[in-house]
Amino acid sequence: MDRVCGLDVHKDSVFMCILTANGEK
Repeated sequence: MDRVCGLDVHKDSVFMCILTANGEK
């Protein structure tokens, strides 16, 4: 679950990407 954001993914995936980014930051 690294590059699953900003592409043609579902909004859920984008949301998870944001959460993951915040968690890793």
